[in-house]
Amino acid sequence: MSALTQSDRMVSSHLSRRAPRVPFLTAWVARSVRVALLWQHRHRTRTQLKQLPPHLLRDVGLTEDDARIERTKPFWRP
Repeated sequence: MSALTQSDRMVSSHLSRRAPRVPFLTAWVARSVRVALLWQHRHRTRTQLKQLPPHLLRDVGLTEDDARIERTKPFWRP
């Protein structure tokens, strides 16, 4: 479960490093795009998590209960 949170941080960090200093409205739009991309990433990874068989879940250090909890979260929750 913590791997997904770490993944969220990596995506957010990568996106924020590329954002130049800009006026307030443009900064707001840029932040909104970063949040949308982060939410898209969470949705995609949680959808992929649904498809993993138990032996692959164990390989990444998750139990089936951990995976069930993670994949039932809405995309806006870390």
